[in-house]
Amino acid sequence: MMKKFLTISTGALMLICMLALNGVDGTVSIEHTDPEGDVFEGDIANEEAISNIDITSLTMDIVSDPMIVELTVSGTVHIGGEPYDHSYYIYLDHDGDNEKDSTVSITGPGIYISGNGLSSTPTQLTEVTGENTSTLRVELPHSLFEGTPAINDVSAESQVKRNTYRARDFINANFEGTGSVGGGDITPPDPQEDPRQTPTAPSLSIDIDQFDMDLTADVASYDYVMEATGTGSADIVEAYYCIAMYGESGEAMGSYSWEKAPIDEEHEYGGQIYQEQFYSTGTGGSWTTWKWYFHSSGPIDDNNRNRYESPEDYYVGVGSVKLHIRAYQEDGTWNQDTEDITQEYLGKESTGGDDDTDDDDTSPDDGESEDGPGLALPAILASTFLMAAILIHGRRRRS
Repeated sequence: MMKKFLTISTGALMLICMLALNGVDGTVSIEHTDPEGDVFEGDIANEEAISNIDITSLTMDIVSDPMIVELTVSGTVHIGGEPYDHSYYIYLDHDGDNEKDSTVSITGPGIYISGNGLSSTPTQLTEVTGENTSTLRVELPHSLFEGTPAINDVSAESQVKRNTYRARDFINANFEGTGSVGGGDITPPDPQEDPRQTPTAPSLSIDIDQFDMDLTADVASYDYVMEATGTGSADIVEAYYCIAMYGESGEAMGSYSWEKAPIDEEHEYGGQIYQEQFYSTGTGGSWTTWKWYFHSSGPIDDNNRNRYESPEDYYVGVGSVKLHIRAYQEDGTWNQDTEDITQEYLGKESTGGDDDTDDDDTSPDDGESEDGPGLALPAILASTFLMAAILIHGRRRRS
Protein backbone atom coordinates (compact mmCIF):
# COMPACT_ATOMS: atom_id res chain seq x y z
CA MET A 1 0.00 0.00 0.00
CA MET A 2 2.82 2.38 0.90
CA LYS A 3 4.53 1.64 -2.43
CA LYS A 4 1.31 2.36 -4.31
CA PHE A 5 0.85 5.59 -2.33
CA LEU A 6 4.40 6.72 -3.11
CA THR A 7 3.91 5.95 -6.81
CA ILE A 8 0.73 8.01 -6.95
CA SER A 9 2.30 10.83 -4.94
CA THR A 10 5.38 10.92 -7.13
CA GLY A 11 3.26 11.02 -10.28
CA ALA A 12 1.12 13.80 -8.87
CA LEU A 13 4.20 15.77 -7.86
CA MET A 14 5.69 15.40 -11.34
CA LEU A 15 2.44 16.62 -12.88
CA ILE A 16 2.30 19.63 -10.54
CA CYS A 17 5.88 20.53 -11.38
CA MET A 18 5.17 20.19 -15.09
CA LEU A 19 2.11 22.42 -14.81
CA ALA A 20 4.06 25.01 -12.84
CA LEU A 21 6.76 25.10 -15.47
CA ASN A 22 4.52 25.13 -18.53
CA GLY A 23 1.32 26.94 -17.72
CA VAL A 24 -0.19 29.74 -15.70
CA ASP A 25 -2.15 28.84 -12.55
CA GLY A 26 -1.93 25.13 -13.40
CA THR A 27 -3.18 25.55 -16.96
CA VAL A 28 -2.83 22.38 -19.03
CA SER A 29 -4.10 23.74 -22.33
CA ILE A 30 -5.15 27.03 -23.92
CA GLU A 31 -8.26 27.33 -26.07
CA HIS A 32 -9.63 30.27 -28.07
CA THR A 33 -12.57 30.50 -30.48
CA ASP A 34 -13.33 32.96 -33.26
CA PRO A 35 -16.57 33.53 -35.23
CA GLU A 36 -16.85 32.65 -38.90
CA GLY A 37 -17.18 35.38 -41.52
CA ASP A 38 -14.94 37.93 -39.81
CA VAL A 39 -12.05 37.92 -42.30
CA PHE A 40 -10.58 41.33 -43.03
CA GLU A 41 -10.88 41.35 -46.84
CA GLY A 42 -8.50 43.28 -49.04
CA ASP A 43 -8.82 42.85 -52.79
CA ILE A 44 -9.47 39.11 -52.97
CA ALA A 45 -12.94 38.15 -54.15
CA ASN A 46 -12.44 34.37 -54.12
CA GLU A 47 -14.69 33.14 -51.30
CA GLU A 48 -13.02 29.73 -51.14
CA ALA A 49 -9.59 31.31 -50.64
CA ILE A 50 -11.03 33.53 -47.92
CA SER A 51 -12.66 30.57 -46.11
CA ASN A 52 -9.26 28.86 -46.05
CA ILE A 53 -8.00 31.55 -43.66
CA ASP A 54 -11.23 32.11 -41.72
CA ILE A 55 -10.04 30.96 -38.28
CA THR A 56 -12.61 29.32 -36.01
CA SER A 57 -10.46 27.98 -33.15
CA LEU A 58 -6.94 27.81 -31.74
CA THR A 59 -5.81 25.30 -29.09
CA MET A 60 -2.46 24.49 -27.52
CA ASP A 61 -1.49 21.59 -25.30
CA ILE A 62 1.31 23.11 -23.22
CA VAL A 63 2.07 20.06 -21.05
CA SER A 64 2.98 17.40 -23.60
CA ASP A 65 6.36 17.06 -25.27
CA PRO A 66 6.09 17.95 -28.05
CA MET A 67 3.57 20.70 -27.33
CA ILE A 68 0.70 20.58 -29.81
CA VAL A 69 -0.84 23.63 -31.49
CA GLU A 70 -3.95 23.20 -33.62
CA LEU A 71 -5.42 26.01 -35.76
CA THR A 72 -8.82 25.30 -37.33
CA VAL A 73 -10.32 27.21 -40.28
CA SER A 74 -13.78 27.07 -41.82
CA GLY A 75 -12.31 25.96 -45.17
CA THR A 76 -9.19 23.88 -45.75
CA VAL A 77 -5.56 24.51 -44.87
CA HIS A 78 -3.20 25.24 -47.77
CA ILE A 79 0.50 25.76 -47.21
CA GLY A 80 1.54 27.92 -50.14
CA GLY A 81 -0.15 27.13 -53.45
CA GLU A 82 -1.36 28.88 -56.57
CA PRO A 83 -2.97 31.16 -57.59
CA TYR A 84 -3.33 32.19 -53.93
CA ASP A 85 -0.55 32.13 -51.37
CA HIS A 86 -1.72 31.05 -47.92
CA SER A 87 0.28 31.83 -44.77
CA TYR A 88 -0.34 31.05 -41.11
CA TYR A 89 1.41 32.58 -38.09
CA ILE A 90 1.26 31.37 -34.48
CA TYR A 91 2.45 33.76 -31.77
CA LEU A 92 3.60 32.64 -28.31
CA ASP A 93 3.65 34.83 -25.21
CA HIS A 94 6.12 33.24 -22.79
CA ASP A 95 6.01 35.68 -19.87
CA GLY A 96 2.50 37.13 -19.69
CA ASP A 97 3.26 40.65 -20.93
CA ASN A 98 0.81 40.32 -23.86
CA GLU A 99 3.70 40.57 -26.33
CA LYS A 100 4.72 37.87 -28.81
CA ASP A 101 8.03 36.34 -27.76
CA SER A 102 8.32 33.71 -30.47
CA THR A 103 6.60 33.17 -33.81
CA VAL A 104 5.84 30.04 -35.82
CA SER A 105 5.74 31.07 -39.49
CA ILE A 106 4.15 28.70 -42.01
CA THR A 107 4.67 30.25 -45.43
CA GLY A 108 4.92 27.53 -48.03
CA PRO A 109 8.32 25.83 -47.87
CA GLY A 110 9.51 28.28 -45.22
CA ILE A 111 8.21 26.66 -42.01
CA TYR A 112 10.17 27.79 -38.96
CA ILE A 113 10.05 29.22 -35.45
CA SER A 114 11.92 32.35 -34.44
CA GLY A 115 12.08 34.72 -31.49
CA ASN A 116 13.13 34.70 -27.84
CA GLY A 117 13.73 31.81 -25.46
CA LEU A 118 14.77 29.40 -28.21
CA SER A 119 17.80 27.12 -28.36
CA SER A 120 18.57 28.63 -31.76
CA THR A 121 16.69 31.01 -34.01
CA PRO A 122 15.33 30.66 -36.60
CA THR A 123 14.80 26.90 -36.46
CA GLN A 124 13.23 24.87 -39.26
CA LEU A 125 10.13 22.90 -38.24
CA THR A 126 9.33 19.48 -39.69
CA GLU A 127 6.22 18.28 -37.84
CA VAL A 128 3.60 20.51 -39.46
CA THR A 129 0.55 18.73 -40.91
CA GLY A 130 -3.00 19.44 -42.03
CA GLU A 131 -2.69 20.18 -45.73
CA ASN A 132 -6.15 19.92 -47.37
CA THR A 133 -7.88 19.45 -44.00
CA SER A 134 -9.59 22.01 -41.79
CA THR A 135 -6.98 21.82 -39.01
CA LEU A 136 -3.34 22.86 -39.11
CA ARG A 137 -1.29 20.91 -36.54
CA VAL A 138 2.14 22.00 -35.33
CA GLU A 139 4.39 20.04 -32.96
CA LEU A 140 6.85 22.03 -30.84
CA PRO A 141 9.38 19.81 -29.00
CA HIS A 142 10.76 21.14 -25.73
CA SER A 143 14.23 20.88 -27.26
CA LEU A 144 13.41 23.94 -29.38
CA PHE A 145 13.48 26.07 -26.24
CA GLU A 146 16.05 26.97 -23.65
CA GLY A 147 15.02 24.74 -20.76
CA THR A 148 11.41 23.80 -20.09
CA PRO A 149 9.22 26.17 -22.14
CA ALA A 150 6.80 28.49 -20.35
CA ILE A 151 3.73 29.41 -22.39
CA ASN A 152 1.38 32.06 -21.03
CA ASP A 153 -0.87 32.51 -24.06
CA VAL A 154 -1.10 31.86 -27.79
CA SER A 155 -2.56 33.87 -30.68
CA ALA A 156 -2.60 33.42 -34.44
CA GLU A 157 -2.97 35.19 -37.77
CA SER A 158 -3.84 33.80 -41.19
CA GLN A 159 -3.30 35.43 -44.56
CA VAL A 160 -4.01 34.83 -48.22
CA LYS A 161 -2.30 36.83 -50.93
CA ARG A 162 -2.56 37.34 -54.65
CA ASN A 163 0.08 39.62 -56.12
CA THR A 164 0.12 42.66 -53.79
CA TYR A 165 -3.37 42.08 -52.37
CA ARG A 166 -4.32 40.13 -49.30
CA ALA A 167 -7.01 39.21 -46.78
CA ARG A 168 -6.34 38.40 -43.12
CA ASP A 169 -7.92 36.94 -40.02
CA PHE A 170 -6.86 37.00 -36.37
CA ILE A 171 -7.65 35.05 -33.23
CA ASN A 172 -6.84 36.29 -29.73
CA ALA A 173 -5.20 39.33 -31.33
CA ASN A 174 -2.69 41.05 -29.04
CA PHE A 175 -3.44 38.30 -26.49
CA GLU A 176 -6.60 40.16 -25.47
CA GLY A 177 -8.96 37.19 -25.41
CA THR A 178 -11.68 36.12 -27.81
CA GLY A 179 -14.93 37.73 -28.79
CA SER A 180 -16.97 35.64 -26.37
CA VAL A 181 -15.42 36.03 -22.95
CA GLY A 182 -17.16 36.17 -19.61
CA GLY A 183 -20.39 34.68 -20.92
CA GLY A 184 -21.27 37.41 -23.43
CA ASP A 185 -21.11 37.18 -27.23
CA ILE A 186 -19.78 40.21 -29.06
CA THR A 187 -21.97 40.97 -32.06
CA PRO A 188 -20.14 43.12 -34.64
CA PRO A 189 -21.87 46.34 -35.72
CA ASP A 190 -24.56 45.78 -38.35
CA PRO A 191 -23.46 47.34 -41.69
CA GLN A 192 -27.10 48.02 -42.58
CA GLU A 193 -27.82 49.84 -39.32
CA ASP A 194 -27.41 53.56 -38.70
CA PRO A 195 -24.22 53.84 -36.56
CA ARG A 196 -25.93 56.41 -34.32
CA GLN A 197 -27.31 53.77 -31.97
CA THR A 198 -27.78 54.04 -28.21
CA PRO A 199 -24.75 52.49 -26.45
CA THR A 200 -25.44 49.49 -24.25
CA ALA A 201 -22.55 50.31 -21.87
CA PRO A 202 -22.48 54.13 -21.54
CA SER A 203 -20.04 53.92 -18.62
CA LEU A 204 -17.40 52.21 -20.78
CA SER A 205 -14.80 54.80 -21.70
CA ILE A 206 -13.82 55.36 -25.36
CA ASP A 207 -12.81 58.81 -26.59
CA ILE A 208 -11.46 60.38 -29.77
CA ASP A 209 -9.01 62.91 -28.35
CA GLN A 210 -7.40 64.23 -31.53
CA PHE A 211 -8.18 64.15 -35.23
CA ASP A 212 -5.88 65.62 -37.88
CA MET A 213 -5.72 65.58 -41.65
CA ASP A 214 -3.05 66.71 -44.10
CA LEU A 215 -3.83 66.70 -47.82
CA THR A 216 -1.93 68.03 -50.84
CA ALA A 217 -2.84 67.79 -54.53
CA ASP A 218 -1.92 69.21 -57.90
CA VAL A 219 -3.11 68.63 -61.45
CA ALA A 220 -1.43 65.21 -61.61
CA SER A 221 -1.54 63.61 -58.14
CA TYR A 222 -2.82 63.72 -54.58
CA ASP A 223 -1.49 62.64 -51.18
CA TYR A 224 -3.33 62.72 -47.86
CA VAL A 225 -3.03 61.46 -44.30
CA MET A 226 -5.77 61.16 -41.68
CA GLU A 227 -4.93 60.29 -38.11
CA ALA A 228 -6.91 59.97 -34.90
CA THR A 229 -5.69 59.12 -31.42
CA GLY A 230 -7.65 58.54 -28.28
CA THR A 231 -8.09 56.90 -24.92
CA GLY A 232 -10.32 54.21 -23.50
CA SER A 233 -11.06 51.84 -20.69
CA ALA A 234 -8.63 49.07 -19.75
CA ASP A 235 -11.42 46.49 -20.01
CA ILE A 236 -12.06 47.03 -23.74
CA VAL A 237 -11.58 43.70 -25.54
CA GLU A 238 -12.66 44.58 -29.10
CA ALA A 239 -12.95 47.76 -31.20
CA TYR A 240 -14.30 48.81 -34.61
CA TYR A 241 -14.36 51.99 -36.66
CA CYS A 242 -16.30 53.30 -39.62
CA ILE A 243 -16.54 56.52 -41.63
CA ALA A 244 -20.19 57.32 -42.27
CA MET A 245 -21.91 59.85 -44.52
CA TYR A 246 -25.24 61.44 -43.66
CA GLY A 247 -27.71 63.46 -45.71
CA GLU A 248 -28.25 67.19 -45.46
CA SER A 249 -31.16 66.62 -43.09
CA GLY A 250 -29.13 64.18 -40.99
CA GLU A 251 -30.61 61.01 -42.49
CA ALA A 252 -28.54 57.81 -42.77
CA MET A 253 -27.18 57.09 -46.25
CA GLY A 254 -26.60 53.51 -47.40
CA SER A 255 -24.64 50.77 -45.66
CA TYR A 256 -21.62 51.22 -43.41
CA SER A 257 -18.29 49.41 -43.54
CA TRP A 258 -17.12 48.73 -39.98
CA GLU A 259 -13.49 47.64 -39.68
CA LYS A 260 -12.25 45.57 -36.76
CA ALA A 261 -8.96 46.19 -34.96
CA PRO A 262 -6.15 45.31 -35.18
CA ILE A 263 -5.45 46.60 -38.69
CA ASP A 264 -2.01 47.18 -40.21
CA GLU A 265 -2.43 47.12 -43.98
CA GLU A 266 -0.55 48.52 -46.95
CA HIS A 267 -1.22 47.75 -50.60
CA GLU A 268 -1.61 49.22 -54.09
CA TYR A 269 -4.65 49.31 -56.31
CA GLY A 270 -4.91 50.90 -59.76
CA GLY A 271 -1.88 53.11 -59.18
CA GLN A 272 -3.15 54.25 -55.79
CA ILE A 273 -1.24 53.38 -52.61
CA TYR A 274 -3.07 52.80 -49.33
CA GLN A 275 -1.88 52.36 -45.76
CA GLU A 276 -4.28 51.81 -42.89
CA GLN A 277 -3.73 51.19 -39.16
CA PHE A 278 -6.08 50.79 -36.22
CA TYR A 279 -4.88 49.25 -32.99
CA SER A 280 -4.38 49.72 -29.26
CA THR A 281 -1.18 51.37 -28.05
CA GLY A 282 -1.55 51.02 -24.29
CA THR A 283 0.68 48.90 -22.06
CA GLY A 284 0.28 45.20 -22.75
CA GLY A 285 -2.08 45.82 -25.65
CA SER A 286 -4.52 47.81 -23.53
CA TRP A 287 -7.01 50.20 -25.18
CA THR A 288 -6.19 52.86 -22.60
CA THR A 289 -4.59 54.54 -25.62
CA TRP A 290 -5.17 53.78 -29.30
CA LYS A 291 -4.34 54.98 -32.81
CA TRP A 292 -6.14 55.16 -36.16
CA TYR A 293 -4.20 56.11 -39.30
CA PHE A 294 -5.12 56.28 -42.99
CA HIS A 295 -2.78 57.32 -45.84
CA SER A 296 -3.45 57.34 -49.57
CA SER A 297 -1.69 58.73 -52.61
CA GLY A 298 -2.22 58.37 -56.34
CA PRO A 299 -2.71 59.98 -59.73
CA ILE A 300 -5.31 62.46 -60.95
CA ASP A 301 -5.87 62.14 -64.69
CA ASP A 302 -8.48 62.67 -67.39
CA ASN A 303 -10.31 59.50 -66.35
CA ASN A 304 -11.25 60.84 -62.95
CA ARG A 305 -10.74 64.60 -63.13
CA ASN A 306 -14.44 65.40 -63.57
CA ARG A 307 -15.21 63.80 -60.23
CA TYR A 308 -12.65 66.02 -58.56
CA GLU A 309 -13.53 69.27 -60.35
CA SER A 310 -17.31 69.08 -59.64
CA PRO A 311 -17.71 67.38 -56.27
CA GLU A 312 -20.80 69.44 -55.49
CA ASP A 313 -22.53 67.70 -58.40
CA TYR A 314 -21.07 64.27 -57.73
CA TYR A 315 -21.80 64.15 -53.98
CA VAL A 316 -25.26 65.63 -54.02
CA GLY A 317 -27.08 65.42 -50.70
CA VAL A 318 -24.13 64.69 -48.37
CA GLY A 319 -24.47 66.93 -45.34
CA SER A 320 -21.96 65.47 -42.90
CA VAL A 321 -19.20 62.89 -42.57
CA LYS A 322 -18.43 61.27 -39.22
CA LEU A 323 -15.79 58.99 -37.75
CA HIS A 324 -17.27 56.43 -35.34
CA ILE A 325 -15.14 54.39 -32.90
CA ARG A 326 -17.05 51.59 -31.15
CA ALA A 327 -15.57 49.59 -28.25
CA TYR A 328 -16.81 46.40 -26.57
CA GLN A 329 -16.22 44.95 -23.13
CA GLU A 330 -16.22 41.25 -22.17
CA ASP A 331 -19.98 40.86 -21.74
CA GLY A 332 -20.62 42.09 -25.30
CA THR A 333 -21.96 45.53 -24.35
CA TRP A 334 -20.47 48.60 -26.01
CA ASN A 335 -19.99 52.33 -26.14
CA GLN A 336 -18.71 54.59 -28.92
CA ASP A 337 -17.38 58.04 -29.63
CA THR A 338 -18.10 60.06 -32.76
CA GLU A 339 -16.21 62.92 -34.39
CA ASP A 340 -17.72 65.09 -37.11
CA ILE A 341 -14.98 65.43 -39.74
CA THR A 342 -17.03 67.12 -42.48
CA GLN A 343 -14.92 70.30 -42.54
CA GLU A 344 -11.72 68.33 -43.01
CA TYR A 345 -13.31 65.67 -45.21
CA LEU A 346 -15.38 67.76 -47.64
CA GLY A 347 -14.12 71.29 -47.09
CA LYS A 348 -17.54 72.62 -46.07
CA GLU A 349 -19.60 73.19 -42.94
CA SER A 350 -21.39 70.19 -41.50
CA THR A 351 -25.17 70.05 -41.29
CA GLY A 352 -24.92 67.40 -38.58
CA GLY A 353 -23.34 69.26 -35.68
CA ASP A 354 -19.92 68.77 -34.12
CA ASP A 355 -20.44 65.18 -32.98
CA ASP A 356 -22.89 62.87 -31.26
CA THR A 357 -21.32 62.62 -27.83
CA ASP A 358 -20.74 66.21 -26.69
CA ASP A 359 -17.41 65.28 -25.11
CA ASP A 360 -15.28 67.37 -27.41
CA ASP A 361 -17.49 70.28 -28.34
CA THR A 362 -16.49 73.77 -29.37
CA SER A 363 -13.75 75.35 -27.30
CA PRO A 364 -14.73 78.73 -25.74
CA ASP A 365 -11.30 80.12 -26.67
CA ASP A 366 -11.08 79.87 -30.44
CA GLY A 367 -14.44 78.51 -31.60
CA GLU A 368 -12.86 75.39 -33.15
CA SER A 369 -13.24 71.76 -32.20
CA GLU A 370 -10.47 70.53 -29.95
CA ASP A 371 -10.22 67.51 -32.24
CA GLY A 372 -10.12 69.13 -35.67
CA PRO A 373 -7.42 71.38 -37.13
CA GLY A 374 -10.02 73.84 -38.42
CA LEU A 375 -8.74 73.60 -41.99
CA ALA A 376 -11.17 74.38 -44.80
CA LEU A 377 -9.95 72.40 -47.81
CA PRO A 378 -10.60 73.43 -51.39
CA ALA A 379 -13.34 71.35 -52.95
CA ILE A 380 -11.04 69.59 -55.41
CA LEU A 381 -8.79 68.38 -52.58
CA ALA A 382 -11.66 67.22 -50.41
CA SER A 383 -13.18 65.34 -53.33
CA THR A 384 -9.88 63.62 -54.05
CA PHE A 385 -9.75 62.50 -50.45
CA LEU A 386 -13.31 61.22 -50.43
CA MET A 387 -12.97 59.20 -53.62
CA ALA A 388 -9.82 57.47 -52.43
CA ALA A 389 -11.48 56.53 -49.14
CA ILE A 390 -14.55 55.20 -50.93
CA LEU A 391 -12.36 53.04 -53.18
CA ILE A 392 -10.65 51.28 -50.32
CA HIS A 393 -13.75 51.00 -48.13
CA GLY A 394 -15.67 49.53 -51.04
CA ARG A 395 -13.27 46.58 -51.00
CA ARG A 396 -13.38 45.94 -47.26
CA ARG A 397 -15.01 42.92 -45.67
CA ARG A 398 -18.64 42.68 -44.70
CA SER A 399 -18.76 43.24 -40.95
